[in-house]
Amino acid sequence: MWFKTRVGLYNLGEPLEIRAIQAQAGHWMLAAQLRNGPEGTGRSLFGKINLSGPWFHLAKFREHTDVQEEIGRALEHIAAAAQSGAAVCDLTQVGHPDAWEKEWVQVAWPRHG
Repeated sequence: MWFKTRVGLYNLGEPLEIRAIQAQAGHWMLAAQLRNGPEGTGRSLFGKINLSGPWFHLAKFREHTDVQEEIGRALEHIAAAAQSGAAVCDLTQVGHPDAWEKEWVQVAWPRHG
């Protein structure tokens, strides 16, 4: 499924895990992790390393009274898209644009309709 976000497009296959994470003080995010590679811990020349699939940021939220409910609605939106077999899950209006860090460039998606 493709995920259309405020910062771009991700084409993510399965197995895929989506989680709500308290990223930093005052911010939450929905992040997807691909779970199709090796997982565990290992060692390298630089010490212990964790092996896991890559993470993708889908939406970011500011901390406020109803943030948990807002994240729940976003997860329901993703679940509905997955159940319907949608090719694209549009998350461009999910979360808060000002919750993204400065290094993330937000896309000015054209409005349709």
